Amino acid sequence: MTSIELKNYLKDPFTKVILKTQNNLLYGFSIVQRLDLIQLKKALFIDPNWIEIEFGSLQTIGYRKMISVDKEFEGQGVASRLYQDGTNWLSEKSNVICSAVWIKKGEFTFEPILKKNGFEALKTVNNYWKGDSLKRNFNCPVCGEPPCLCDAIIYKKIITDLPPK
Repeated sequence: MTSIELKNYLKDPFTKVILKTQNNLLYGFSIVQRLDLIQLKKALFIDPNWIEIEFGSLQTIGYRKMISVDKEFEGQGVASRLYQDGTNWLSEKSNVICSAVWIKKGEFTFEPILKKNGFEALKTVNNYWKGDSLKRNFNCPVCGEPPCLCDAIIYKKIITDLPPK
């Protein structure tokens, strides 16, 4: 993520940047967003027709954009706390939360937390970040230089049948 992207997230009233710090050291962060269907089609790197079928009846969708925890703090509940803080904010904005989870071999991922909290796996997408990595020329921590050939699983959770607050 670039500093310009981060500044834009911080200014966006439909985005929440959640930080976990200790002694002025950032050890975890998460970005969650309230999106409409058009925005979700831009946020997810998958077939827009599939998104329309899966989410088309919804006015707003909560989206977990990203989560990151410093390796020194993994396994200490940081991701769970970031999850809860994000869910608290999103549940005030939408009835459904969507997340694309990075499939990494042998490393911690966010997937167990989502499963534990009632998220449903909808779709596995091969080479999920390939196009974005080429477009933005970013190096993947697993694949190295572009293209990123990592896969992702798209998850969804229905929060409530009641309209958002």
